[in-house]
Amino acid sequence: MDEVKIIYISTPTCGVCHAIKPRVKELAEEYKIPVEEIDATLHPEVASLYEVLTVPAVILTLGDKEFARQARFIDLLELEKRIVQAKAFAEN
Repeated sequence: MDEVKIIYISTPTCGVCHAIKPRVKELAEEYKIPVEEIDATLHPEVASLYEVLTVPAVILTLGDKEFARQARFIDLLELEKRIVQAKAFAEN
């Protein structure tokens, strides 16, 4: 079974990043999935690896594959829907 995980990429100076992070973490806790937080200023190579051009970036992975992505404007209802889908795929 592939693990469902959220990769949360932000920067310390991003106000939107700080506002949305607690809500993303709440969703992750509700669905019992881990969140990997990455500071793009400290790890630009990781941001580059994921081709992140703007923050915040929320990447939902299933195993080692990207399942869904949102950047700058994070739609939490859509994120929740995609988490449910990813978990359903992971269980099959």
